[in-house]
Amino acid sequence: MLKLGINLMHRFYSGKWIEEPDLSSIPKDVEKTSEELCGINIFTDEFQFPDKWISSIFSDISFRPVTPVRTYYLANEIKENEIKFPSKARETSKIDDKIAQEIKNYYDKLKEKPEALLMLLERYGSFIPISENSSVSLYEHMKFLEAVRQCNNSYLLASADFSGIQSFIYTITSKGALKSLRARSFSLSLLSEHIIYEILKKRSLNRSAIIFSGGSSFCLLLPGSAEETLKEIKEKMNSYFLNKLGAKLYLGLVGLGCELEGLRSPNFQDKWSEIGRLLEEDKYQKFKDNLQELLDKKMPKQLTNQQECQICHRDDLDDMEQIKDIEGNLINACHLCKELFYLGDALTEYRYINRWESPPEEKKHLLEIPSLNGNAYYWVGKEPEGTFHWIKNSFQPGDWWHFFSADYVTPDEDKKGETADFEYLADKSKGKKLIGCLRMDVDNLGTIFSEGMERSLFTPLTLSLLSNSLNLFFTIHMNLICKKEVDNRLLIPSENRMEEKPVSIIYSGGDDLLIVGAWNEICELFLDIERSFKKYVGDNRDISISGGVFLAHHKFPFYQMASFSQKAEELAKRNYGECVKEDCCRNYQNCYFYEAGTTPGCKRKDSGLLFYTPSREGKRRKLEKDTGTKDRIETALKWDEIECKVITPLEAMYPIFNQPREEAFSRALIYRFFSLVNKWEKEGVLYLPLMAWVIEKLKKMGNTKVDSQIMNLSSILFNTKYMSSLYIPLTWLDLLKREGR
Repeated sequence: MLKLGINLMHRFYSGKWIEEPDLSSIPKDVEKTSEELCGINIFTDEFQFPDKWISSIFSDISFRPVTPVRTYYLANEIKENEIKFPSKARETSKIDDKIAQEIKNYYDKLKEKPEALLMLLERYGSFIPISENSSVSLYEHMKFLEAVRQCNNSYLLASADFSGIQSFIYTITSKGALKSLRARSFSLSLLSEHIIYEILKKRSLNRSAIIFSGGSSFCLLLPGSAEETLKEIKEKMNSYFLNKLGAKLYLGLVGLGCELEGLRSPNFQDKWSEIGRLLEEDKYQKFKDNLQELLDKKMPKQLTNQQECQICHRDDLDDMEQIKDIEGNLINACHLCKELFYLGDALTEYRYINRWESPPEEKKHLLEIPSLNGNAYYWVGKEPEGTFHWIKNSFQPGDWWHFFSADYVTPDEDKKGETADFEYLADKSKGKKLIGCLRMDVDNLGTIFSEGMERSLFTPLTLSLLSNSLNLFFTIHMNLICKKEVDNRLLIPSENRMEEKPVSIIYSGGDDLLIVGAWNEICELFLDIERSFKKYVGDNRDISISGGVFLAHHKFPFYQMASFSQKAEELAKRNYGECVKEDCCRNYQNCYFYEAGTTPGCKRKDSGLLFYTPSREGKRRKLEKDTGTKDRIETALKWDEIECKVITPLEAMYPIFNQPREEAFSRALIYRFFSLVNKWEKEGVLYLPLMAWVIEKLKKMGNTKVDSQIMNLSSILFNTKYMSSLYIPLTWLDLLKREGR
């Protein structure tokens, strides 16, 4: 099936076959499935590709009766260093002999290797349309048909998700440093790949069985006989999590048998809902298959907190070792934390993840993970080694699997090869030396999957395409955004800007992220990500992203940073707007985002929250209790409001206060602006005398270079719509003008 897919792909680009296929040998169930999925039988000599660009999967998402504006992609290869943004223009695809020759060269070398053929299809076939007005590509189509062929008329839908990610990654102390946090995040993605590899290897299946894999979850299409394999790997992994990780992680893994009809539309949506329900039930009964291990009494082996692991604080392990922390001090670490600590440095520069079936003698450090046949051993490197390997962030066809990872990290220029720590990142801030902690995720994702697409369109192919497209944005594309390799603008220009953002990704994949770095760079990255995501989904208003930013001193406990940024994100996601009723939907009361009330609301979140603090949020809630003072303080804002109410004032104020030192306005004037905001928040009035005095002061001290900005600022100050959120750009400006810690 994969060879046929490569031949079809070559025919699309060149107009001819590489080698003449035997179309009569196609299994009838595969042929029937293909015809039902795309409305045409591709296994005939008469089949012709549509000559138009392929439609974006995001154009199929809508919660309104009005069809969203469709966007399209040009048929071309996927590149690791380029984000594919859809276009509203739709043109005729042209023959590309260069790509056709590349496909033939790869095919001649790799035609006996199914995994390599699958990667070849993905690289060159992900933007080839299989039928008119469809978002399903030749790659997704042939991949699914190969998965159907492998199942041999018996089908099992398997779904998995990890619980406890927060406690596993984010609750370690500062002793573990930034590199340990990144290593834990990496190891979680590796665990998913390890489990998938074990299942497919046991059943002699290739990677086409993966419907999607990203973040902390995956979904597979397996033969019905694979149910026992799922049970076995689940028990082994959860026993490992229980004994080695103190039950911080749990693998939810369930299977659902189905007929081929259940994988087609409109039936697949019901199957997807059912397996989702089974997975939730499984996660509510954690470790039910490991009760004896769970209930065994274990006495602490370390009698004082000086003897416990000073990274994860486990005191029930007897494998403590001493390592040097980021300050050069010796600390106790359990074996796993020690290996993850050193893995953090290895992750700054690697290309392959290598696997061994037995520990190689030449390796000082290894991650040991239980397999279906003993244990497997993993480490990263610049060259492929061992019995199997994954290639990082590459679509290069070869005898490996690809591994998508948002692994952008700022290296410490003074410590070659080491990950920059929180102090180093804070020192790269402009103005006040603080760490920014950013969390974001896609809004209403469960609703998008369950209700955002017509039942006739929802199939394993569109599920795969939607999930993998989002995961691609949050992994490879997130690296590019952090490297500034996207079309965005710096809000605050500076001569001393680093070529790449001084930030480090703790975690990004699936549909969410957590990134830390220099506070001003994090705030700008916040906006870069939203702008890029909006463009990535073709400006579809039914697919949005929300998040929050928290700032702290570099010695502030990281788990608290993560917790406060999560609270900021949650507040952003509760920032419902007013329902615009018939302007959005004719039957707006039946809309999935409709919230009934005296003033009907819209649950489309689409918001961001900058500079979260508990005290500021408490002040806002206190004012909201009094209806007469409602909306005097806005913390979470819609993205278009951030552009209008935060960025516009900041762009007006920054040039005024960023004059050469001898001409610069003092920070005392900034505090005059804060006093105007305080007056508004307390009394709900614009204090005109002080406002007029401040503007006149600026005009007298200003010059022709900033006259226009002063006029813009004047129009903002005398407009009540800005006052409730003016605290945000003022805080941004004030932090930029401060120096030191």
